[in-house]
Amino acid sequence: MGFSIVLARYGTFHQFATFSNAVISMNLLNIMIDPSIYGIAMKHEYNSIQFKSIFLMHIMVSALLAVLLFFSALFVSKALFVDVLVIYSIALSILMLPWQAAMQFKSEKIGSFWGNVITETGQIAVFYLISIFSIIYLDGVDQSYALSFAFILRSCLGLAIAYYRSGEIPRTVFFGINRESYFNSLAIFVVNLMGFSNSLAAPLIIGANLSQKSVAIVNWSVSNAQYVQQPILILNRYLFPKLSKSTNDNFSKVYLCLIGLYVGILGVFALFSKEFISIVFGVKWLPYANILLLLLLTTVLVPLSVPTGVIANISGKSKIIFSISIIRIGLFWTSLVIFVKLDLGIISFIFAQAIAELLHIVTFFLVNKQTALKILQRYALIIFCTSWIIILPLYLYSQVESNIAIILIKSLAAVLYVFLVSVMSISSLKRSI
Repeated sequence: MGFSIVLARYGTFHQFATFSNAVISMNLLNIMIDPSIYGIAMKHEYNSIQFKSIFLMHIMVSALLAVLLFFSALFVSKALFVDVLVIYSIALSILMLPWQAAMQFKSEKIGSFWGNVITETGQIAVFYLISIFSIIYLDGVDQSYALSFAFILRSCLGLAIAYYRSGEIPRTVFFGINRESYFNSLAIFVVNLMGFSNSLAAPLIIGANLSQKSVAIVNWSVSNAQYVQQPILILNRYLFPKLSKSTNDNFSKVYLCLIGLYVGILGVFALFSKEFISIVFGVKWLPYANILLLLLLTTVLVPLSVPTGVIANISGKSKIIFSISIIRIGLFWTSLVIFVKLDLGIISFIFAQAIAELLHIVTFFLVNKQTALKILQRYALIIFCTSWIIILPLYLYSQVESNIAIILIKSLAAVLYVFLVSVMSISSLKRSI
């Protein structure tokens, strides 16, 4: 968020589009170093052959992605408004990551979860510090060199720390592999990669059909919406070991807590988004506050999907997640292209996102119908309440200036909203217990 603030305040729309697309590319690296894929695919039972089979899959996928990036570097660089050198550096970085992820998985197995968190946080911090320096002090080609260096240093640092903490270099196996582990992990990896491609769809399609400024606005809105989602995503990863061993009743309670937390943060942020934007990001972003609010409205159903993947993999329903992910991405890309061709402008992204997010409910029902019914029945009012609290600022923003009366209305609405969410959350949790 600190990087986004610096970029928004000191950078131009052109720079925001370039650097935010680079950050989206970094999400690919985050997928490649996620150690939890080893635990999910092995169903939390460590076995040397299983581990080596998954590691082999990881290396092969990384090599394939690196080769694809090398050969499509010119096209990708133009589409993302970044220098071709940056794409080459991302491809080289990918080749290092299977070893880091494997070593981090071994560390997590012996209880070093927070050590891995520190490692990944350090990698991200190095990337952002170099990027911020280049935004403030560099221009043009020098910024591209700095970005490329940031990607390479990020991966080298993570690899070095992971080796220091694990003390051994993981080995793979080419014969006698465990096919079930290999293909289960491959399916999970493909789902994660499709999720990444989905986040890449908006800047690619909008950049090709609208303008670089439109890409900057969409990326800015998406990044702010993600900040609101971070608390439940972090909580989900922290609760991952417990979630994997829970009963349906426990899942229901966890869902209730996650949704109550999310909609509470979402509603309050939406109410005061205009003041937050002007103070933090600068007044030049105020005309696009409505885009951010509409995007937040489409994410009301996100908590339904947070632990759904865990439930599906533990209960042997990972194929459902795989199939729905393909449908969701195809629906999003198709909808976005259609709406853009209809000359709806940036709002095309919001409509496409809303259509795709509705599949969260479908996925939830297919994976765990009983839990889905409980949650939707008890939280329908909270979702409605959240929607109203986001729509209210959209109406108030039609005013010429934000005066004291509007701020008082927002404050009263926030108090009422928090009270309603708290009462309904506590009541639903008591009934669940």
